[in-house]
Order: sequence, then C-alpha cells, then structure tokens
Amino acid sequence: MLNRDELFLFNRELLFLVDQHSACTDSSLKEMLVTQIVLMLAVLSQIYLSIS
Repeated sequence: MLNRDELFLFNRELLFLVDQHSACTDSSLKEMLVTQIVLMLAVLSQIYLSIS
C-alpha cells in the first residue's frame, strides 16, 4: 500500500496528466496521455485490490 507521501505524489502526477490532456490539441499526444492515465489508474486499482 502507498504511504501518504507516495499517494500525494501519485495523485499530483495523475492530475498533471489530466490537465495536460485537457489542454492538448495533438490527437496522438492525447492518446499517449490517456494511455498513461489508464495505466496509472490500473496500478492504483491493483494496489488497493491486493490489500482487500
């Protein structure tokens, strides 16, 4: 499980990627950002599913 600082950094990175996606106009870059966001959410899901 992530400690408080790791979770803060994870959330900060996720919010940064979402913000970049919102501001992006290049469709291929948007696709890469979505992939990164999905992968980060998948990792977070696995972390919390493995402890329950």
